[in-house]
Amino acid sequence: ATLCGMGVAETNLDDLERAVEHFEQYLKLARQIQDLEAQGTAIGNLGLIHYKRGEYKQAVQRFREQYEIAEKMQDAYTAGLTLGNLSAVYYRIGRYEKMIQICEAQLEFTRQTGDRSGEANALWNMGQAFEKLGRRADAVAAAQQAYQIYQEIDSPQQANAQSTLQRWTTEAGQDA
Repeated sequence: ATLCGMGVAETNLDDLERAVEHFEQYLKLARQIQDLEAQGTAIGNLGLIHYKRGEYKQAVQRFREQYEIAEKMQDAYTAGLTLGNLSAVYYRIGRYEKMIQICEAQLEFTRQTGDRSGEANALWNMGQAFEKLGRRADAVAAAQQAYQIYQEIDSPQQANAQSTLQRWTTEAGQDA
């Protein structure tokens, strides 16, 4: 656990090389003792580092590995979080249709576990993807659902969601 904590701290300090070393060591130990949860944690953190570096192919690979472990452990909460990370990669590389598919799967897990914040984030991300695809009505519908949840849980995201929704609906009115 100390190796993992050091890796997280180093990631936060942008010392990514040392973070990778510690997460790789943590992963090696987790595999030796067959601790699936620790393996998933290490792999997910390595995925986040790849994402942060712009190494999207490797990030996708790591998040898929983490997802498989979460599925094997029947850990719906981690599966939902992992799909959220995976959707962020697909957004960055412009694969918006794939992102929507991932967000739909994420929604299932977040609803199953009662993760309202995760549910709102999945809906919000779907809205962003719909917007990129020029599907404004779908974008607004998803964003409205996300905004409603953000309000219900008093999320700091609600202000951003509200301003984006206002912009989209104003622009939609001008397009009509």
